[in-house]
Amino acid sequence: MMQRHDDRAEIRGHVVSERALRLLKARKIEHLLSISLVGKDVLDLGTGAGIIAEYFHSRGALVTAADRDVSNYRCAAIDPVKIEGVLSKQFHRHIPR
Repeated sequence: MMQRHDDRAEIRGHVVSERALRLLKARKIEHLLSISLVGKDVLDLGTGAGIIAEYFHSRGALVTAADRDVSNYRCAAIDPVKIEGVLSKQFHRHIPR
């Protein structure tokens, strides 16, 4: 069970930072890909604070970080791309339901 507390989450009685959870997710994605990320293009769509984008950048990937709201973005190494409302509405029409 997960409960949210500000920038932390509680999982099975352990308090873990959101950053730690995002890094865990990034490592899992990297493991599932089973390839070197060096020089690979990576799109982090819905990047949020940019933690996953920052991780892939540190692993040598060429990262594009994009979100509708970049006010929470914290990765200094990569400039985020702001997705404008019109683009996101068009994008959502193409998602299979």
